[in-house]
Amino acid sequence: MKAKINDKFTNLIQAIELSKNNGSVISWKEKIGGVRFSFTVRQNLGGEERLIVVDCVDSDKLIKAKSIDRFSAKARSANAQMAIMISLGGFQDDAKESALQNGVRLLDEAAINELGIEKLAAYFDLVMLSHTFRFQVASPPHEVQFPEEPGVLSFLMQNTLIEGAGISSSPEKLIDHHKSEVAKIATSKPQKAQFSFPLGTVMIDPNLKSKTAVQGFSFMYQWVCAGEMKSTEGLDRDPYFWESIAKSEISKRNSLVSWESLRSGINTTLVENKFYFNARLQFSYFCEKVRKKKAIMVLVESIQNGQLVQARFRIDVSTASNYLEVIEAEELARLQTLYVRFTLSDKNLEGRFKAFLDSLEDGESIRLVAMFRINNLT
Repeated sequence: MKAKINDKFTNLIQAIELSKNNGSVISWKEKIGGVRFSFTVRQNLGGEERLIVVDCVDSDKLIKAKSIDRFSAKARSANAQMAIMISLGGFQDDAKESALQNGVRLLDEAAINELGIEKLAAYFDLVMLSHTFRFQVASPPHEVQFPEEPGVLSFLMQNTLIEGAGISSSPEKLIDHHKSEVAKIATSKPQKAQFSFPLGTVMIDPNLKSKTAVQGFSFMYQWVCAGEMKSTEGLDRDPYFWESIAKSEISKRNSLVSWESLRSGINTTLVENKFYFNARLQFSYFCEKVRKKKAIMVLVESIQNGQLVQARFRIDVSTASNYLEVIEAEELARLQTLYVRFTLSDKNLEGRFKAFLDSLEDGESIRLVAMFRINNLT
């Protein structure tokens, strides 16, 4: 089988060898539970073995859905965490839909040739992905979900408090505590982890400090191929990817400031008629006025739940260290357009959005970085 793959897919065999050099164990034509696979990949992640099963199809014909269904059943019988099918001829649309429903990854000849050796090898490297973080609110019964934008998500996951009988935690700490047991049962199909809280447990908003009675917390989890991700740099210390994104975004706004210097703290003085950027939240602002210890700021750009959120509010100037001055001409022109759009809208009058945030560490609130209600529970 290795020779056959080598004849057809030079990039694939090189990627497999690279994966092997990175510590994976490759087995050709392995038979598991009475079913055979073209090859398997085993990894040791956190002291636990993870299994990837792969079938290669040397045919010019498009793969049909029933072939994906059979392969998916084989993978489940082998207790594999990931199943990948590789086909020279490609896949029919119904096969792609079946693969999506069953968590099977598909690679055709074009993908094999276009991905490159390192990216292709990354398909044989698994990464745990968690997403869709929700609280179940007690009364009235509904759910609230954290926005998925990296900066906002990391802030809420780390700073929202969960307090109750026998529990004092945050969403991030709760997940970290259970991540090993979740990893053991995770597959490539999304699954839901649900945690129930004792009666009287509350969720404390990190901005408003308000308390909301909650019954539980849930999130979705699954294994994904590292090759499917744009980057896995720093994933072990930054599961939200906000740090890697922040580095890129900072350079677009102020090339004189590095990520390292920003982390150690910057000495910013808020000045009227200047634009600023909060790297932690990935929000952009315009400073309209500074009077004594207060500054009137316009949230010019924040993308939350896929929507542009703008507002005018007040902050204490003591929070200025959270803001990086924007100096790059191209970004200044872009933000100026957004600011003009805001000022021309009668829907965003100052009186509707003022909030006094003197005591807030991150210097902004009015639920600009808040959870959102998604549905009633039945």
